[in-house]
Amino acid sequence: TVATAAAAIDAAAGDAAAGIPTDVNAQLATAAFEREPLSARDVVLLRAHTFSRSSPDQRIGQELLNAFFAGNASQSAGQNESGMIVPSSKGPVDTKKIFLVGPPFTGALAFLRDLPLVPRTAAELGVSAFYDMLTSRDMLSRLKLDKLLEMFRLQIFEHSEVVRIISWFQNSQKHLLTNPKDDERFRKSVRFNVCLKDAPRASADRKESDLAEGDAISAGRSPSSDDVLVKSLFDMAHQPLGAFRIPPQLPTTQTTLPLAIAKPLGASFLKEYLNLSPLTFSEWWKHANIAGCAEAPACAPHLLRLAAEHLDFLSPKEQEAALSWMRKRRCIPVAAADARACAAQRRAAADASAGGAGGSRAC
Repeated sequence: TVATAAAAIDAAAGDAAAGIPTDVNAQLATAAFEREPLSARDVVLLRAHTFSRSSPDQRIGQELLNAFFAGNASQSAGQNESGMIVPSSKGPVDTKKIFLVGPPFTGALAFLRDLPLVPRTAAELGVSAFYDMLTSRDMLSRLKLDKLLEMFRLQIFEHSEVVRIISWFQNSQKHLLTNPKDDERFRKSVRFNVCLKDAPRASADRKESDLAEGDAISAGRSPSSDDVLVKSLFDMAHQPLGAFRIPPQLPTTQTTLPLAIAKPLGASFLKEYLNLSPLTFSEWWKHANIAGCAEAPACAPHLLRLAAEHLDFLSPKEQEAALSWMRKRRCIPVAAADARACAAQRRAAADASAGGAGGSRAC
């Protein structure tokens, strides 16, 4: 087997490596894919155990090949393994756990971080025949949609990766989907972080008893871990590229696709392929966590502006509820610079008094 022959071949590996083209040696030293470096020793071992036709009697080569695989099979009796450990993109792995990736899955290779694959450099290093030999005996697994989605579910993707995954899936879905539920399964498997951007804390001198129900964040408590949630494409109901835009100072909703994902794809694409409708002010007002926004100087002006611009789009009942909510606020800053302006005015008044002038009236 490969394992038992390793010691005998180690001594020859250095000399054999000298016969590998220089550019290939460089690739071995700096593999393009950091998790799949095939060493010179690996190359020698794989070449040594690639059986070709014998001449003049082809039966000799076939007997050697059969004996080679039979020896490995005897080691794996009663196990769900082949008994043969060979190099993969994740290091030495049993062949039963190594996957072949062909069209249309090749576009998803960059996202299969933890899946053992046939090394990408196998063909360049002249060892692809060994993996072909395994393939002909069904000793490698072919990647299918079920396994792909399983691997997706184990990850939390960056927003830029989600854009690429969606684009790949849209271009390949006619070759991927075999039943109506596959699209839903795909959306559930692609997960990412949604940052709700909880409102900043309000003035520390406010008493918690003064707060309306649901306003605990305004009392100066630290935002909970809920300000960043892990969501899937399936959880999304809206996209942020409609006429209503949320200022960055204000929180979004849990079911609105992050702007970093939505913007590269475009509103028409999101509507056509993901069926995401534009977020409206009504939906945002009902579902966003705006509890602390009305008292926070950095948020309140933006909240008031949105309310003034969109209040007429609410139903009479929703309008009254929104106005009632705002009336309960003890103080709503109209500009983020109010505190700084008052402080400057007080300093100016103090300077004027020291100079003998009447000064201006302070805040």
